[in-house]
Amino acid sequence: MTGKPGLPESTADGEPEPDLGELLRRASHAMRHRFAELLKPWDLSPHQLRALRVISSNEPLRLRELADYLRVNPRSVTEVVDALTERNLAERASDPEDRRATTVSTTAEARRLLAEVERASRVDAGDFFGRLTASERNQLAKLLGRLTADVPDHHRRRR
Repeated sequence: MTGKPGLPESTADGEPEPDLGELLRRASHAMRHRFAELLKPWDLSPHQLRALRVISSNEPLRLRELADYLRVNPRSVTEVVDALTERNLAERASDPEDRRATTVSTTAEARRLLAEVERASRVDAGDFFGRLTASERNQLAKLLGRLTADVPDHHRRRR
């Protein structure tokens, strides 16, 4: 890479260097759009699915902890859990360690739904990344792994 601060970088052959940030944002946007479409048959939003995934990875989970994982206001998590409870995808219970606190867990219906969505998601990802060769997919996985190595996984229990 060559170039001066504020000027576009160039490759060894003089071509402008691709805007990797913009390309990654576009790919991420395309995947988010595809994923939202994929969830429509289950009448589930990406936010609700994320909450279910976090809950299922950390059951039982206090509502406050769920809000922390999702990085949302506790009031917002209450609304999400209310919607999941109404659909028989989550259930609340008193925390046995602190009866003032409420925990949330997934139901059998939620676990079935999560398995279905996971299967559909794998098929969709296969379609999306199918434009790449196996070698390119492996290389992309390694590169993305390096770029995200220090990013915490917010789905796993932090205790």
